[in-house]
Amino acid sequence: MQKFFHIFIILVFWSLIFTGCFNSNIELGYTLPHLPYPIAKEKALITIAGQGPEGLIVAKMCDELKIENTFRYKATVKDLEEKRSLIVVVSVSKIGLKSVDTNYELEKERIHKLIRKANEQRIPVIMLFIGGNNRWDKLNQEMIMLVAKYTNYMIAVSNNESKDFFRTQAAKNNIEFYTLVKDLERVKIPLNSAFR
Repeated sequence: MQKFFHIFIILVFWSLIFTGCFNSNIELGYTLPHLPYPIAKEKALITIAGQGPEGLIVAKMCDELKIENTFRYKATVKDLEEKRSLIVVVSVSKIGLKSVDTNYELEKERIHKLIRKANEQRIPVIMLFIGGNNRWDKLNQEMIMLVAKYTNYMIAVSNNESKDFFRTQAAKNNIEFYTLVKDLERVKIPLNSAFR
């Protein structure tokens, strides 16, 4: 009788582990906590698509992670010279656009030229969206859709409202790797994994 009890306990244990693993994969929706291998190389060019302050946050993260980078608010094709990666931080801010004397349409045009040229030169493009709910509006979604067309790896602070949007963009644009995280602090590991 004791033998059956031990077998029963082992079966329950294994079924809990299997069920837990299965359920966690469904919840993750095939999002990776980090890349399995690096796709980018240093020196990286960092720019903001939309002139919000989040670009500075990502530049600071790269400095902390010892990722050699150059930060430009309004990076152009010329800034890609001698760069081996492009990090585009999507953060559309009407106040930010006014502060650098531009508008949304001109910003979209600048970003489109930049990411298209990076793709032509086979420079990996990493897109970050770290604004979460604060930046979740139509303009940011449009900018994400534009950048996603040329993205090799996408990292986004996401919630239940936005996760399906990011998954759709990844599938639609054949983005093989993407990571959805719950908060800003969890961005560092996948960002670092892109380079190391």
